[in-house]
Amino acid sequence: MTDETEDFDSATAKQLAHDLHQTIIDELESKILLMIPSNRVSYYNVDDTILGEYIVSSFPEIREDAAEAGNCFALGRYTACVFHLTRMMENIVQRFGRRLKIRDLHKKPWGQILGESKHKIDKMPKDTPSRERRSNRYYESYALLDAVCRATRNPTIHPKITDIKKTYTDQEAKDLMDRVKQFIEDFSRLR
Repeated sequence: MTDETEDFDSATAKQLAHDLHQTIIDELESKILLMIPSNRVSYYNVDDTILGEYIVSSFPEIREDAAEAGNCFALGRYTACVFHLTRMMENIVQRFGRRLKIRDLHKKPWGQILGESKHKIDKMPKDTPSRERRSNRYYESYALLDAVCRATRNPTIHPKITDIKKTYTDQEAKDLMDRVKQFIEDFSRLR
């Protein structure tokens, strides 16, 4: 035994334990510890986001919002999750407008782009079964985008204007997340 261990008595041990305890308290007082329920861990800090690598590689502009939507959902911030989901959909509306050759998209709000999109879809030729199917697929996409705009985007982004529900539950956020994921997967196949 060395001299150091011989000098280590119960009073020294108590003092060291007290000092360690106080250091831990001092360090933790400036921190907040968050716990994620085990059934939501798979949504937090997902490398390829909640959408999967194929989708985010097809739509790289939505990667950050897709990751944040998952993080917010995992942390129980459901309205923030819905906010990020609607931002993702805003990007898809822009892409939808580009596919329909709508001009000056960057200057137009979602509702105006959708209005012009409907007008262009209404004018699509339907003289063959394949053209009619194409027009129908575009109209289905338009209808889903319009529904998201009216039911989710406007109350989330403009709560003072719409005077509609401003917060979302875990189930509402999860349902929207599933619908947005399915819509974006379907939209990626739209030609």
